[in-house]
Amino acid sequence: MPVSEPRLTRPPGAHCSYSGVIHTTALSHDAIETIQKSADASGLSVEIGNNYIEFDFEGRDSNQFVVDFLRTMAQAVKTATGEFRCEVSVEKADPLFEFFSIRDGRLIRQRGVIVRQQEEDITSGEPAS
Repeated sequence: MPVSEPRLTRPPGAHCSYSGVIHTTALSHDAIETIQKSADASGLSVEIGNNYIEFDFEGRDSNQFVVDFLRTMAQAVKTATGEFRCEVSVEKADPLFEFFSIRDGRLIRQRGVIVRQQEEDITSGEPAS
C-alpha cells in the first residue's frame, strides 16, 4: 500500500503568508528547471539563484498547492540552510506559524504559536518598577 503524504490541518478560511530564503550548494540545471516548472505549474513566483531560492506567497492554500511546491523543491534541492515561514491568520484569532526547512530531500515542518505575556501600562513612558 503506498504511503500518502501527510496533509496539513488548518482552520477553515485561513489566510497564509509564506516568505523566506534558503541557501544551497550550487544548484544543478536539472534542479533549477524542476523547481521553476513546479512554481510555474502552481502559478507561484520564485527567485532562483545559483545557490539560493527566495519565495513569497500570500493568499489561501486550502488545497496545499504551496506545500506541494515546497515538497517538490525539497526533493530537487536535497539539503539547504534557512527556512520558509508561513503565518496562518484566521479572523479574530492570534496567528499560527509553520516553519519549513529542507533536510535530505525531505520537507520538515515545525509549528509555532504566539505566547503573550502579561499586559503592561506604558502610557507614561517611565520604566516599570
